[in-house]
Amino acid sequence: PLNRGFEDLAVDFSILKAKLNAENLVISGGEPTLHKDILGVTEFASKLFKVSVISNCVKPETLKQISEHATIWVSLDFFGETQDKWRGFKGIWRNYLSIADIANVRATLLKDNLNDIEKLVKFTAEHERKITIVPCKSGNPHLTPTPQQLQRLLLYIFKSGYAEQAVIDDPCVRMWLATKNPDLMREAKEHGSLC
Repeated sequence: PLNRGFEDLAVDFSILKAKLNAENLVISGGEPTLHKDILGVTEFASKLFKVSVISNCVKPETLKQISEHATIWVSLDFFGETQDKWRGFKGIWRNYLSIADIANVRATLLKDNLNDIEKLVKFTAEHERKITIVPCKSGNPHLTPTPQQLQRLLLYIFKSGYAEQAVIDDPCVRMWLATKNPDLMREAKEHGSLC
């Protein structure tokens, strides 16, 4: 909420804690690092919740400061400078590289980025960070990954030993594993579940 000040957000957070006993808070939407009070907001929120910030990595220096109070997630859908072209913003990949040791990745699996997602999974694991992958759910067949692509990604994650770092955030994955590939479902359960 870029148009809301620190005081309003502090009241909202206090109500969330008191009335709903919330334990976790995710700050995202647009670009949180553009909020003038983001450092104060995350510091205050960290006293009430476990805080995560999802960013497009426009301001990596700000994310470094925020990381003292919150878990950082960077939205990346492609590996390398292809990310810059996809987002139409030059320097995102370079910005991410400057904080790769403190930033987890949140990625969307699309029909045309499976190879990039696999590279991101490997890269984040090498930097001892996590990646959450959300399969695109669109009516547009040019964006939505196929079941075969999802299966290939699952196999890549399991066979490469990345099950602890990589999560596919999709309720359909569990059902798909259980009905289409019981062996993968058993392996997922053995690894604490990928879903």
